[in-house]
Amino acid sequence: MNKIKSFNRKNKKKMMRLIVISLVLLLFSSTSFLSVEAQTQSNNWTQPENLSNAGATTNPRLITSASGRLHAFWEDQYSQVAYKYLENDVWSDNFNLSLPFYQTDYKLVADQTGWILAFWIDPGSNNLYYSGVQELNVSIPSRWFSPIRISSGVTAFDISIDSSNQVNLVYLRALDTEDLPSGIYYQKTQGNFQRWGTSNSLYQSKYFRNQLPPANSTTAQTAIEANWSHVDIETGEADQFYVSWENPALKRLYYSYSSTNGNSWTEPENISSPSPDNTYLTPQNLLTANLPNHTMQIWQLSEPGGNCSLQYRVSLDDPNDWSPQQSLANLINECPENISWFPTGQSDTLFVFSGANKFTIIAWNGERWSLAQSQSELNQFTNPNTFRSLEFTQYATVINFPEIYNIAIDEISEDVWYSHKTFGNLEAWYNTISEWSTISNAVITEKNITNLKSFNGLDGYPTFIWSVEDFKDDGKVFSKIQIAKIQPDGFVPGYISVRNNLSGRINSLSLITNLAKERLALIWQGGIYGQLINTWADLNELNNPVGWSEINTDTTFPAIQSPMLINTNGSDIYAVFSTQYQEDRGIYTRLSTDAGETWTESKLLYSGVNIGDCPTIKNPELDIQNDTYSLLYTCYTDTGGVGPLSLNFIISNDAGQSWSTPQVIAEGEILWSKLIRSQDGTLHQLWMVYNGETALFHNYSIDNGLTWLSRTNFSLIEGKFPVIDVSVDYTGRLHVLHAVPLENNNTIIQYHVWNGSSWINGENLELFTYQNQQNLLLTSTIDKNQNLTIGIIISSSSIETDTNQLVTARYALGIEPPEEPTVTTLPTPVENNTTEINQDSNSTDSQTTPLVEPTPVPVLNNQQAENTNAWLGIVFGSVAAFGLMVLIFLFIKRKN
Repeated sequence: MNKIKSFNRKNKKKMMRLIVISLVLLLFSSTSFLSVEAQTQSNNWTQPENLSNAGATTNPRLITSASGRLHAFWEDQYSQVAYKYLENDVWSDNFNLSLPFYQTDYKLVADQTGWILAFWIDPGSNNLYYSGVQELNVSIPSRWFSPIRISSGVTAFDISIDSSNQVNLVYLRALDTEDLPSGIYYQKTQGNFQRWGTSNSLYQSKYFRNQLPPANSTTAQTAIEANWSHVDIETGEADQFYVSWENPALKRLYYSYSSTNGNSWTEPENISSPSPDNTYLTPQNLLTANLPNHTMQIWQLSEPGGNCSLQYRVSLDDPNDWSPQQSLANLINECPENISWFPTGQSDTLFVFSGANKFTIIAWNGERWSLAQSQSELNQFTNPNTFRSLEFTQYATVINFPEIYNIAIDEISEDVWYSHKTFGNLEAWYNTISEWSTISNAVITEKNITNLKSFNGLDGYPTFIWSVEDFKDDGKVFSKIQIAKIQPDGFVPGYISVRNNLSGRINSLSLITNLAKERLALIWQGGIYGQLINTWADLNELNNPVGWSEINTDTTFPAIQSPMLINTNGSDIYAVFSTQYQEDRGIYTRLSTDAGETWTESKLLYSGVNIGDCPTIKNPELDIQNDTYSLLYTCYTDTGGVGPLSLNFIISNDAGQSWSTPQVIAEGEILWSKLIRSQDGTLHQLWMVYNGETALFHNYSIDNGLTWLSRTNFSLIEGKFPVIDVSVDYTGRLHVLHAVPLENNNTIIQYHVWNGSSWINGENLELFTYQNQQNLLLTSTIDKNQNLTIGIIISSSSIETDTNQLVTARYALGIEPPEEPTVTTLPTPVENNTTEINQDSNSTDSQTTPLVEPTPVPVLNNQQAENTNAWLGIVFGSVAAFGLMVLIFLFIKRKN
């Protein structure tokens, strides 16, 4: 009997061991499944590789030869042309070449027999030359054949290899002679690239002479760069050739078409002409792309001040029949430095738009554009030698689908860096189902709206709150506070005034909620003297006059700056603000331990009296983690000066008793900054700086601000656009929303997401305003269902009237809501009236104001949303493990 028991115990042990081993193996297999799935979904850029390791580089070129070898060229200020090639995913050594096209804007082309040809304009003589070499001998300067002159007096050119392996050339000849007048000329090779046919004049204009000084001028006969024109040639597989050019003096774009392999050409067609309605617009840089079964033309419309937009049109089968001109502003809101396109071998063509710190790819399938795929990941790498962010410019790109190869110059190190990646499924790029949903549009009858904020009520849905300035006849300014509540179905029935007749303006409104105490706390700078003012409200009684406390004014300081509220632990709330008076200059705090009902006296947190080069401190952002205080603030000049000087960070490990030396985070015109802690404990610095361009930066720390890991410039836009907001979800992701006005009075809300390791571009939202936009306010929050909800107040004007609209929209984040306790539902405003509370009276004076019915707002979406099916691996592994456990159990039971 004991033997039987012993035998059974051994069998049980064996069974348990088998089960454990089976579970481990199956879970490993499910994990492997997850890894494969993640790899096929990510398609990330490889870590950039430094090709030059020398600095002083510029003018990169990248080209694929007939064998498939990748060739990289760039200029080195100390050793002329540098070259290396990629073979079997390994780069060769660097070769320093003395070549005649050094320091020129040369163009490279590879033919079908293994030759690489270089064309360039000699800057001293304006002669057009070319040279070439077989691809295996590129690194040997003596194997390049001697330069051959094609023409003289040239200021622009372009080249293309056609399907019969002939070189096609178009050039602008500015030199005007009797036998060769200034104009546009076409030539092609005859049989081999060293035998050229006669030049064919496509267009003549005396205005082109202005691109060179007169022959009798004392100035050297070299091109005047400001007057250079653009020319382009495109050859296709069906003997269809296009040549396009511009005449800057006439502000016109032209093209000519050949269906006979370039042997004959149509008369020039003008596609863009000035008119009385667009006298300031200048058409430029016409490009023609021969695509599968159709042709596309793209050009720029620029205007003084740097504004520029891309236009395009399409011809299906008749070069004389084009679609109406359309704008690409909803995909590319400014003109890139370079545009290139690459066929995929399918119906899609990939267009690459690149410039300084900007790299975007958009697919075209013959009928429509995909969502714009911003390659912002390229701006998130760091130099392993210096740990500084790589800031790429001067891109050179080759796409051999599904592979993309890219080299670029880092502005800081001036080195050439290489990276590549593999494209995934392009079908996801054409996702037409927007994750954004239009909620409602409510018209606000008041003018002079300021300080738009948002918070979640007890029911978990957002409420928007803003202030309105009311100018009296005697010149005095009073303010009111209004709110609008989103219902669970996403509808906003209207808005309600909850505070009236508040003396002075409301500046820098800040709020915080305490759901446990069912409180809303507010502070702002206001009153007659710009003092610190606070109030609080019962979240259950926001629409009831008795639900709001009295207004409390802190008279400690006659004027304060940039107040904000932060929540530490439990119901403790800190009010943080700064003062600018010399004897009291610094950052102060007040503490409330009862969710904003009562406050301590103001206490100096950080003195600014002894800080050099920082006359005024504004915009303090405080984070408190036990005794570790982190502080981000902006230094300003005195009143009347240039404004913001620098963004600074300090840290204290003894609850503010002593502080570290200020660390300068950024210098220049700081438009916005934020210090925010995500739920995973990561501390984030976000800021916006303007220097001719609006740049967004991010840095993060996982050790309470002692060290910072990755400074990243994740957005760069020409112009000054300071309207921005950020929300953080409970998984630790940051959601940045940035309002960028367009030339047509519409506005794009750019959406950027920090996923814990890098920034990705979310799906943009375009708002149509139809009127002259004067002002825009933006706020965001995340509701109980994990919808990113935004509120936008657009102030616009027309000849007839001024209007204000509250536009709300939400975006499903695709994450499960966290478990939350059941709370009381917050009442919503009564649909057909608003109750106004007279704050200056102890009694309640209510009055009814009719509401304007909200109307839908159309939106156009521009960026991609990502999703994965990685959970399938877990499901598969779990089911298989369970099945194997059952089989093992039955087998042992049968043995027994």
